[in-house]
Amino acid sequence: MWSCRQTEKKVPSSKEDTSSIEFAGQAGLVEQLKNTKSLLRYMIPMFLVYVAEYLINQGLLELTMFDCAHSYGNSPASQYRWYQVMYQVGVFVSRSSLKLIQFNMTLIALMPLLQLLNTVFLTFNAIYAFVPHFGIVCAIILYEGLIGGGSYVNTFHHIHRKVDPSLREFALSTVSLADTLGILVAALSAIPLHNAICALPWYSSPHI
Repeated sequence: MWSCRQTEKKVPSSKEDTSSIEFAGQAGLVEQLKNTKSLLRYMIPMFLVYVAEYLINQGLLELTMFDCAHSYGNSPASQYRWYQVMYQVGVFVSRSSLKLIQFNMTLIALMPLLQLLNTVFLTFNAIYAFVPHFGIVCAIILYEGLIGGGSYVNTFHHIHRKVDPSLREFALSTVSLADTLGILVAALSAIPLHNAICALPWYSSPHI
């Protein structure tokens, strides 16, 4: 009789499988954190831009109203709608202008400063109502939209050009969290800002 000796195969234990999976998961997480850290140069400016512009849109514009003589005869509700229209026009124009105008990273880094200046200016105007006419605020809101849209489209354009293709999908999805978080922070800040302005003892709105 022939005796057949079967080769014994070492089957990895479930404990070894679990530990290897955990190690792979930890290694993947560490790598993702490193990649995310390298994307902060894109995320931080976009986050700040969106905090500033949505703080304007959600917390200040409803306090920036004029009487009929200073608003082309528009009611407060109509003025607010026009503010939103001007903002969206600015965003649309700037996001559609990438083929004509492209910003370098220095200009992208300056966008938060410009948008924060808009926020400070409109905050003081909401308190003291020193801007004389509705049309001036419309121009500022158009400019606000141009900054927001320009920051958005140029940031993602740089990511598409400069980030390694193997990481591009991860980079795009991660950086997109920056504007979402910015909107969230602005929404949480808009109500207390609005209430704080209205509660000021010297607060007045002579144009309403």
